[in-house]
Amino acid sequence: MKIPFDITILWSVITDIINSLNDRNNNTIEALGAIRKAFNYTYDYLENNNGNYTSNLQLADLWNEASTKVMKANKELGDMLGHKSRFWAHPNIYMDLNRC
Repeated sequence: MKIPFDITILWSVITDIINSLNDRNNNTIEALGAIRKAFNYTYDYLENNNGNYTSNLQLADLWNEASTKVMKANKELGDMLGHKSRFWAHPNIYMDLNRC
């Protein structure tokens, strides 16, 4: 049985990202917009799928786009989001690789 999705986990990650982009300029404004869009789609997906993690290339693309925009403001954070975007392309492979 799958454990229901807990939005507080996703929200805490988003809050950390937003807090790290505290300097408001064109780069961070675009990055925040991309993150919020990816968050909204992710939240909707998880709520409608009862927390089941299955491949979703649209979410992978949204998080990859957010990664690219965040990279202009914070390279390390952008790289981290880029790695995490791979989860949505292949959740099982991503989880298996991160267990090592």
